[in-house]
Amino acid sequence: MSLSQRLPAHGDDLDDYGLDDDLDNPFASPTPPPESSSKKRKEPPSGLGIEEEVSVQKRVRVPNVKLDEERYL
Repeated sequence: MSLSQRLPAHGDDLDDYGLDDDLDNPFASPTPPPESSSKKRKEPPSGLGIEEEVSVQKRVRVPNVKLDEERYL
């Protein structure tokens, strides 16, 4: 390959959008990440805690004030 074929002509570099680059190809299929056992989540030895009983209490709520003619004016 000669030197003139490898170098773009003056002004052609403005029109070079890098479409030949495979690194930034949005349509390329993604490469799978390397599998490693250190990144996987490990279950705690006690399980998920399903056996534990949870107490649920309803919160006490302040009643809404009703507006009548005296409070409205």
